[in-house]
Amino acid sequence: MDVLIYIDELPTSDDTLALATLWLKHLPARITLMAVGDQALKDSALARLSSTTNSPVTFKVERGDPVDALCAQCESGEYDLLIIAPAGRSRLERLVRGSRIGHTVHNINTSVLIARQVPQSMHHVLASVSTAEHSLVDVRVAVRIARAFQADVTLLHVVSQVPLMFTGLDQMRVELDAYLNSGLPGTETLSAARKMLADAGLEPRLNLREGLVRDEIISEASEGGYDMVVIGAHASEGWMSLLLDDIADQVVRNCPISTLVVWGEARWS
Repeated sequence: MDVLIYIDELPTSDDTLALATLWLKHLPARITLMAVGDQALKDSALARLSSTTNSPVTFKVERGDPVDALCAQCESGEYDLLIIAPAGRSRLERLVRGSRIGHTVHNINTSVLIARQVPQSMHHVLASVSTAEHSLVDVRVAVRIARAFQADVTLLHVVSQVPLMFTGLDQMRVELDAYLNSGLPGTETLSAARKMLADAGLEPRLNLREGLVRDEIISEASEGGYDMVVIGAHASEGWMSLLLDDIADQVVRNCPISTLVVWGEARWS
C-alpha cells in the first residue's frame, strides 16, 4: 500500500500524524509526506513517522494551492490512500473559502482517511452499506481494517421506506433474518455483507436506521462509540445527481470521528 500524508502548520495536523502512526503500526505501507510549513515541522513529522515504520518516508513539496497539489499528486495513481485532517474552518470560513476536506474528497480518485478525534487504538468500526452491490467493496475494506486492528465491525443500513410486509422499523430489527430473506430489492447485498463479517470470524452485526442517509450515518457515528466510519465514494451520476446529495461529501464535512472514504480496494492488505 502507498500512503500520502498531508500536514501543515494548522493544529489539526497533529490528528493527521496521530492517525497515520496508528494506521502504520497495523497496516505497513510506503509513505510519502507532503508538508507545508517550516523545516522544524517537517523534521518532527518525518521523525515521528520514521519511528513507526521500517519503510522509508519520501518527502515532497508542491507549489501553489495545497488542495490542488494533493489532487495533482493523487491523479498519478501512485497512492492507495491519502491521510489528511480538516482545516478547522468556521462555518463562515467554509462559506467563503469552501471545505478543504469536501473539495479534496470530491476531486481526487484516491481513498481518503480524514483524521478526527483519533483514538489510542481501533476497537469498533462502523461501515455504511446500501443495497447497491458496490457497497460490498466498502465492507471488504472494513473487514481488512478490523482484522489488522483486531477490531469489530458494525454494518449500518439506512432505510428511507419501511417495506409493507412489516409493520415498521422496530419489527424489521426484531425479524432481521426474515427481512433479509424476504427477497425484497437489495436485501441480497445486505445478506452478503453480513456473510462477509461471519466468514471473517466477526459478529455479523447489522443496525437499521430510518431517515436521510447522511444524517443517520452521522447520528450513529456520534452515538455508537465508534472509532472510525467507512463509507463509499459513490456519488450519484447523470440526472440523479441533480436530485440526490453526494452522501460521502456531506458525511466527511460533518462526521465527528475519523472517516475513511473508499474509492477502491486495490493493494489493500
